[in-house]
Amino acid sequence: MKSLGIGDLVMRKSHGGDVIFKVVGLTTKSALLRGVTYRVMADAPLDDIVRYGEAETGRPGEENGNSRRHRDAATTGARPQRKA
Repeated sequence: MKSLGIGDLVMRKSHGGDVIFKVVGLTTKSALLRGVTYRVMADAPLDDIVRYGEAETGRPGEENGNSRRHRDAATTGARPQRKA
């Protein structure tokens, strides 16, 4: 994987890629992340982060680790809706 930069869209492997983040800060060992579809901030070690679209979560029904509702939300800026 190429090095990460500010503004890259990423997911955390340890959480199964459940939230899409934007990188807002970097150190030599970790990244500061801001949620794209949810209002959340997090930090993560660099080895726990994969670029959005490059993840393999292994969840059924999700190709490349990206669920359809998260892909749609990331491209439209809308928050994904939960099923009733």
